[in-house]
Amino acid sequence: MVREAPTQRSGLVATLPNNTKVTVLCHTTGPSVVSFTGRSTEVWNKIALPGGRTGYVSDGWLATSADITTLVPYCR
Repeated sequence: MVREAPTQRSGLVATLPNNTKVTVLCHTTGPSVVSFTGRSTEVWNKIALPGGRTGYVSDGWLATSADITTLVPYCR
């Protein structure tokens, strides 16, 4: 689920099917989320959506090639 802000309590922007490729614009921190693998993380990623929209998804729900905090800048 893609959220308006980096928290599970914020409004829902979009729901993406499993294995959807997304572009991560930057990362930030927010409330901890436990992923389906049992990994806990406070990292949230701001992603680009179709139509120029953006939203946030917990890093626990994305598969990346390396630690996302080393791949993209911190959100300002």
